[in-house]
Amino acid sequence: QVRKAMTQMNDMDKRRHVRALVEQGMKQGKRDWEAAKAKGNYGATGKEEDELTQSQNKATMKIFAEIEQRRRTIDRRKRGFEQRERAQEDEEKAKERNERDHDKRWREGERVDKRVGNWRDFQGGDSSKGVKKGKLK
Repeated sequence: QVRKAMTQMNDMDKRRHVRALVEQGMKQGKRDWEAAKAKGNYGATGKEEDELTQSQNKATMKIFAEIEQRRRTIDRRKRGFEQRERAQEDEEKAKERNERDHDKRWREGERVDKRVGNWRDFQGGDSSKGVKKGKLK
């Protein structure tokens, strides 16, 4: 985690992004603190500076927690999608394999000769079996 943070801080774009998030957290914390102070929730202890800092830290941590939560959600969706994709590919492979096996069994030598022979016998056989020939008047 620390090594990841160090590499992130060495990248100028990521450093700017993190700084912007921290600044956003400080502003949000100050707004929250002022809103709570207006309601009368803060200021009773006389340590407004500490309360402001706590509010800003809390808001900053909340921003980073939301970003991490979104990242984890995206990763979970991505893994689910990849898993469904793999299952679909496996299913297609199994279907193709079953079709090949079926065709292989269907084309076994003796069965083909028997079917073709039956067809030839039918075509060349006695045609008077099923049809009666009548005399024309």
